[in-house]
Order: sequence, then structure tokens, then C-alpha cells
Amino acid sequence: MTASAQARQGGWIGIGVGIGPLQSSFADRDSQSETVSVSYLHFGGWTRQRWMIGIDLEGHNNPIRLVGLPDVADPVTVLGTVAYYPSSSGGFYVKGGTGWLGAFVDIVDEFGTKASVRVGQGFSYIAGTGWDVYVGKRLWLTPAVSFRYAHPGDMVLGGQVRVANWSHRSVDVTLGVKFD
Repeated sequence: MTASAQARQGGWIGIGVGIGPLQSSFADRDSQSETVSVSYLHFGGWTRQRWMIGIDLEGHNNPIRLVGLPDVADPVTVLGTVAYYPSSSGGFYVKGGTGWLGAFVDIVDEFGTKASVRVGQGFSYIAGTGWDVYVGKRLWLTPAVSFRYAHPGDMVLGGQVRVANWSHRSVDVTLGVKFD
């Protein structure tokens, strides 16, 4: 059974995990590629039976190692998103959004005190598609594929640019659960 028109009202919340290739580009060195795992928390509401708006909080489960930083970079993204369901009773949707991305590193001083420091920030975009598969009792499984682009820019630590003009692209395959 797919999403029913009657269920598309009020609020919703979803969580999920996924994996995909990430391609990083820099102004001062060769690009790098790696496979990353992602996790997300999405929440929002239905504006009409075919339109859903939301806030997506996303992060990488395995932070990214960038030459020039003392530790791995941990990007965190906050996006405003809109999803459109072409059929009023089907589960297929297309989604897009934009938002903020911050890159953080953990710094440990000589006393062992650990602090998370934002070393860069910028913008991020997402475009994707997915399918809400009805499981029952307001619960949905949601497989999805998303293209992401982010540009946190220069990674600055201690007043020095450690990584110049970082941007990255990824294609993620995720599986989540949604409650409405």
C-alpha cells in the first residue's frame, strides 16, 4: 500500500541512514574522493496533500579527513526542503532544498580538554527522489536517492586558511522511517 491522501495532513518526523560517494574539490590541491555514511533527522508538515515542507538536519557518520586540518572535518547541514508528490495517493516524491552547512573539527589541548571548533561555513543544496512505503499505523519506510552540493569555503583555524575553497558533491542512497 502507498501513501494515502487521508494520511497527508498535520506534521511528520523521519530518521534515516545511508551511504554514498563524496567528491571534494579545493583551490590549492587535487580533489579527493571517499565513501561516506550519512544520517538525518527530518521534520515538518503537509501544506496540501501533494506538498510537504520540512527542515532537514544531516551529518556524516564518518567525518572527512582534509590535509591541513589537525583532525577530521565534521560537516553538519541544516536545510529547508520542499517535497512534491505527483500522485495524490502514491508514495513517489521529488524533493529539493537549500540551507547552511558548517564544518567543525575537534581540538584537544595539552590538558586533554576537547572542544569543537567551526572552521568553515557556507551553503548547501539537495535534490532527490524517494518513495514512501506504507508499513502501518502512521509508519512509512522511505528509500531515497539524493544529490547534494555544499560549499563551506575556506577552512580557517587559528586565523590561518588551512584548506582553501572546499566544496563537495555526493550522491547518497538512504533508507529511513517516517512517522506522521
